[in-house]
Amino acid sequence: MLQRIIFFFFISGTLAAQANYALKHLEVSLRKLGHELLLSSGDSSSRVLAVEREANSFYLKFESDFSFEPERLVELCRDLLSNEDLSGSYIIEVNNCEKDEVIYSFEMAPSFEDEIVPCLGRDQLKACYTISLTFPNLQTSEEPSAEQGSYWYYLMFIPLLAIPIFLRNQRSKPISDAHLHQIGKFQFNQASGTLSKGDVQEELTAKEGELLILLWQAKNSAVEREVLLHKVWGDEGDYVGRTLDVFISRLRKKLLADENLQILNVRGVGYKLIDQN
Repeated sequence: MLQRIIFFFFISGTLAAQANYALKHLEVSLRKLGHELLLSSGDSSSRVLAVEREANSFYLKFESDFSFEPERLVELCRDLLSNEDLSGSYIIEVNNCEKDEVIYSFEMAPSFEDEIVPCLGRDQLKACYTISLTFPNLQTSEEPSAEQGSYWYYLMFIPLLAIPIFLRNQRSKPISDAHLHQIGKFQFNQASGTLSKGDVQEELTAKEGELLILLWQAKNSAVEREVLLHKVWGDEGDYVGRTLDVFISRLRKKLLADENLQILNVRGVGYKLIDQN
């Protein structure tokens, strides 16, 4: 009987710790989403405020007014939240602070065909916005009830909970500097998404990084559009319209610090990264 009681508390504590970790990880991803959204509007200095949460809804607030492209917001949600442990669909709403009304909303789903994404291409003017993200199926941890016993029982198992986390972190550590790439005069850290050259530092999204690596691996040779789309966005075709062209345009701007590094459009084929260093 005693063994069953200990096992019950151990499992309860483990599940609570995992749920809390998942929530914290999600909040970090949401702050990253806000940061990338500000960068896309040309704002690299104002802050993304602390993420607020009510039940299964999270709220992103910003220090300054900004403008945004709905298509870019959809891309960021697909890109930055695709690795989260989310089940089912979730809804994103953009609220105008001054008018207190929802000016844009859409629904993400595990399947691209099930998404509801209206009004792409209609850019929103500079204003005060709050973004809410509601995850109906998000698993959240609760404080232990009286039936589960005192919360202090969980503290007994903290050392045991640390073991799988430590082992997982040990496995995830890179054996070498394989995540570092010298691209022209830049050094690209694919793990952190930073592209550096002296005092110049740019931040790339995961898909921008994948696209850059693919072009660099085939430098001075054309890479077909279909190959880039398949390897970066996958078999499901998780992209809309001229998404690839938009990403190429962003990469060109971020490579301007190296005048000998250019991405050229090869008509009827795709793109080529030229390195004249």
